[in-house]
Amino acid sequence: RQDTSDMPRQTRKSSKQVKRVKLQNEEVAVQGLPRSFVVRKGKVGQTVKKLVLDMRRTVLPYTAINLHERNRNCVKDFVSVAGPMHVTHLIAFSSSVSGHTVMRFGHLPKGPGLAFRVNGFSLAGEIQALHNHPMSGTIYKTPPLVVLNNFDMTCNHHKLIVSMFQNLFPPVNVELIKIKSCRRLLLLNYNKEDDTIKLRHYAITAQPHGVSKSIKRLAQEKVVTMSNYRDVQEFLARTENASDSEMSDVEDAKVTLTQDFAGFANVAPSERAIASGNSQNIIRLVELGPRIDMTLMKVYEGMFDGRVLYNKFVKKTDAELAAARRKHMERTHAQPGADLGEIKEEDLDDEDLDLDEDEEEETAQVKQEEGVQQRSRTAGATRDAPPQKMQRV
Repeated sequence: RQDTSDMPRQTRKSSKQVKRVKLQNEEVAVQGLPRSFVVRKGKVGQTVKKLVLDMRRTVLPYTAINLHERNRNCVKDFVSVAGPMHVTHLIAFSSSVSGHTVMRFGHLPKGPGLAFRVNGFSLAGEIQALHNHPMSGTIYKTPPLVVLNNFDMTCNHHKLIVSMFQNLFPPVNVELIKIKSCRRLLLLNYNKEDDTIKLRHYAITAQPHGVSKSIKRLAQEKVVTMSNYRDVQEFLARTENASDSEMSDVEDAKVTLTQDFAGFANVAPSERAIASGNSQNIIRLVELGPRIDMTLMKVYEGMFDGRVLYNKFVKKTDAELAAARRKHMERTHAQPGADLGEIKEEDLDDEDLDLDEDEEEETAQVKQEEGVQQRSRTAGATRDAPPQKMQRV
């Protein structure tokens, strides 16, 4: 009999230790990948709160899906906790004084930051209510593919938009990527006519070409109701079981899969199937939501503060540029009498001259209210003044 008294005693790991090791391995696996916060800032309506939840599902899996924020939280609060949690991007929704919804998108911790005005949006629940069969939650386990269309790469602010949204998700290695992981698509399309950006979110599905809906029902469902048919031949011959879109030949949507894909009969074909020509699948997009139509208003050098690199509404004159340039030089402790050099709009930090459309409306309203208060005070002082005595001449 072997003596085991000197051998180390083997202990069974507890469930807490196993979970701790699993979490550490997951942290190492996702280290270096972009992460994001999607939050609301200040008091917003119920629809905007639902929009925040929909946007969190859009940028899954590397985001805080169960993040709870408060109305008094500001951008500095999220920046302070972003470092230890390795968060790289922040998307914040808020409401302006004029009632517009504003989406701010910034790179943590020092910027740059983009400010968009949301012209309109539709929630994901409203989009998916139009579909007969909602998509499963397994498609959110992998990040979406990003498609950016019609952006003018000669404009610096368009280049920044493209770079920011591309870096929001991990880079795609075409040689090593698995087709099974490509389950979603995020589309941003720029419309030059009205200067708006349309954000759309889709699920990528594949169907074998030439297979009717009835055949797929027989293969997928365990029990098929045949009470309305005399035999299987009648069930397969019914033309209403296959829609026109599914039976139509769409040449642009036909592809030959090189790897297995999720779904029924979406497998890589054999050489014999390729030679016979029965190896094509049809790729379709199913909209998931949300839909967002937005317009770029400002580009900040920092996290929604500092120099304004682009402003949609404010166009400065030469005199305003010179005054703002001098103010910027004084604020940076420039030596008096130094050469100011060439005046450039992107080098300025003119907070007094930098007003967007909402701020201009608010400023005009405040001035109007001050004028009304001044006139009311003048009228009140006239009424309260004691009557003057008439002098005889």
